Amino acid sequence: MVREPFIEVDTKTLWSSVDAVANDLRFYPGTCGKGNPEQGVPVYLGGPTFRAANVRVLKAPR
Repeated sequence: MVREPFIEVDTKTLWSSVDAVANDLRFYPGTCGKGNPEQGVPVYLGGPTFRAANVRVLKAPR
């Protein structure tokens, strides 16, 4: 396990690499902000735990 992981990969490569998905689907409320002046839009974040083969996971620099 890696605390505060990040990956550098394009969307197609990531989702093409998924080879297992857990049944622990969870969502959390969030806000997406854009514009000038800034405007917040309610969104949901989250999803299930998944495993992706052949994707390099790195620890975020501090």
